[in-house]
Amino acid sequence: MTIGKCVVAILVVGVALAWFAGCSGSNGANTDGGVATGENGSGICLSSCDKTCTVDNDCDTNNGELCCNYGSGGKVCQAATACPQFCTSDTTCDTSMGQACVERSLVPGAKQVCEAASRGLQLCQADTDCSGTTTKCCTIYKSPICTPASECPTACTGDSNCNTMNGEICCTSAGAVEPNLSATGLCLNPLYQPCPKACTTSSDCSGTQNTLLCCEGYCQATCPKSCTQSSDCTGQICCKSPAALLPPAPVLFAVAPSCSGTPTEATCADCYDAFGTCRCPGCMTAAGAGSCIGTPDVSSCAECESFYSCSPTYCPTCSPVTTTSCTGTPEFTSCASCPLADCGTEYCAGCTATGSCTGTTQLSCLLIGEDYGQTDCTAAGCTYDTATGTCSGTPRACASNTSPSTCVVDCSWNTTSCTGTITPCSANTTAATCATDYPCSWTTSSCSGTVPQCASFTSQAMCTTQAGCAWSTGGASTCVGTPTACAQLATATPDGGVAPCSSQPGCFVMTPGQMVATPGNPVGTAGLTGP
Repeated sequence: MTIGKCVVAILVVGVALAWFAGCSGSNGANTDGGVATGENGSGICLSSCDKTCTVDNDCDTNNGELCCNYGSGGKVCQAATACPQFCTSDTTCDTSMGQACVERSLVPGAKQVCEAASRGLQLCQADTDCSGTTTKCCTIYKSPICTPASECPTACTGDSNCNTMNGEICCTSAGAVEPNLSATGLCLNPLYQPCPKACTTSSDCSGTQNTLLCCEGYCQATCPKSCTQSSDCTGQICCKSPAALLPPAPVLFAVAPSCSGTPTEATCADCYDAFGTCRCPGCMTAAGAGSCIGTPDVSSCAECESFYSCSPTYCPTCSPVTTTSCTGTPEFTSCASCPLADCGTEYCAGCTATGSCTGTTQLSCLLIGEDYGQTDCTAAGCTYDTATGTCSGTPRACASNTSPSTCVVDCSWNTTSCTGTITPCSANTTAATCATDYPCSWTTSSCSGTVPQCASFTSQAMCTTQAGCAWSTGGASTCVGTPTACAQLATATPDGGVAPCSSQPGCFVMTPGQMVATPGNPVGTAGLTGP
């Protein structure tokens, strides 16, 4: 119930006192406005009082009124349906119509009345004493009674006893509207069940949901004025309370819906959606977090050397270190695949030609030197004098040459097979040997290291330095924290916005015993239950 209902209900109780008591004239009645009022004792200022009576004919029976007997409290004219029938056992009640002699109030000494059994209070000691799956034995009262679970809040002595994450507070002023509470305080959510506000003047009640007055130390919608005679009232009549009256029914307090369920997102990483929102309560977007996306513009540091001169501005994992190497791939993969004519040459470096040298040497060493030069001079077995530039000696016979390199001038090499292992370019450690190995080439590099994929960069600084990579704030890694458990989430917000419970996937709003579709529409049955 709202605080408006609560305090208006107090007025209803006050009116009920007058209804149940009537306007007693037993102490010397006066007529005030045609209605009998008493002279002695205290009363309440009201706009009208019930008419006292002796028999039914004193009342407007044509409109369903009867002279209702309140015992020592007197008799007053009331609607027949409002007349209480006091009882001590079911035998005096119309059991054929479902009546029973029931308790209607927790006020000590309150009389029982004949009512439909379902309207009476059911005293209890345990939940098993109560009927229905959503009914419990509510022990917050001095005499425990069966109530719906949605109308039996948890007792408390401080806020630590309540679910503060769901907006509950420990209301220690609840006894102001229900004096028969046994609990020091009740766990109430002000959005669903306001807590009576203490006051000293009506100005203390400003800011409440309705325009309230400070009455008997608490903000209330009305403040009935006590009186001894009608002159004590302003524009009203002093209605005297009878000696015997029907006490009010207990006030029931609304239990706030709770957030139930289990978050479907086990980690905050799962809570990041395609719109860049870290949507789960308990999770937040971490500054600087994200992932590196894209593809590097270069696949190696050698390419970085070619495109970016091995600049760390574009290739943070490459280092400007000078290295030299013989690069390339031999044309033939094995000596066996090498043409016999090329075996042992630069085209098939590392291979050895097997065969024989044939022919007849006809030229002298002098002529070999003059016609073929120094290389063939020495290959033929002659001696070359670099000072004079002459070749002397006696050339070898062709048949005595065992390799193509010495089978020169008048001799011819007849290759029968090519054996050995092709020399890879990388095996050449000098520029000279690299040049004799076709198609190898001697290169000089000043960029070493490797270029990893963009996804391997874990920092924004490294990612944005590598050409072709970019840092994205999207992706699972931007959402950090721990999803808040459902039970710790509020089911409504003061401004009526989306409640945290509804924001957490897997959580839902539940009232005791039933599901609630929308947390922003807390329609409950709790409130003051009249007699």
